[in-house]
Amino acid sequence: MAQEEDVGAQLERAGWRQGSFVPFPTATGTGGAGRDPLFPTLGVIATHSCDLVKEERLEPDVEVLRLDLADPSEVRDWRRGHPRKFVVDQTQRIVADVTQKATIAKQRLVTVSHFGGLSLENLQRFQQWLAGRYARPSLEKELAKAVAAPALRYFRKAAKSDNLSLRLAERKVESVRFAVVGEGDPLEIDLFVLVQADAATDEEHVAVQALIGGLAKALAPGVRINEAYVRPRSSMTIDVWLDSIPLDADALTYAPEGEITGPEPRHFGA
Repeated sequence: MAQEEDVGAQLERAGWRQGSFVPFPTATGTGGAGRDPLFPTLGVIATHSCDLVKEERLEPDVEVLRLDLADPSEVRDWRRGHPRKFVVDQTQRIVADVTQKATIAKQRLVTVSHFGGLSLENLQRFQQWLAGRYARPSLEKELAKAVAAPALRYFRKAAKSDNLSLRLAERKVESVRFAVVGEGDPLEIDLFVLVQADAATDEEHVAVQALIGGLAKALAPGVRINEAYVRPRSSMTIDVWLDSIPLDADALTYAPEGEITGPEPRHFGA
């Protein structure tokens, strides 16, 4: 008797992959309040393609981020990089929202038709965005208190500051990340300041250095910046993304125990 084809193999044969669009399950089966009635409730698959086609007993579910419409001004800002929003199509104002995610049983996915997916260029951007903002590990309580919390307070203060240098640096810097390079006293970290790709003016260079200097003073006593690397986001490798932690405002959320985690997805079974 022929062996029944596994669900993962069926999905692979049907052309499913990371970045494919799929109907996003909601409690009512319709979009949220204020949505364009002509825009269906869709999601984009965040699960890696290799996990998507694995045997069901090893990987029974796939994770999906909801697609939504955004205001043109928001899309222009988010295109530079946002901890929770990924711009899928700037012209159509379509974004993926990491705070609106669900897991879907593979068995259920077999019965669904997908609606195309991300282009190869957008898929590469999506994978880098996921590595930096979505699959990050939880942060130990001590590290959250010593580095992340004071850094977030500093960046929020800088964003509201009337200091022209800080405001200039805020516009030039796309994101800031750190990695622990030495534990003990002092706790040593490397800082990765990711800036817009266009060449920096002398004024912008001075402003970014001032931002780094202010951050060094804002960190808890006993924390020292070993090296501060200023570079375009495009020059960062996936390994560095995975080994470093974001310090952008709203990129991290605190659990009651003080750890930094992401939102829990809803689950939709077969």
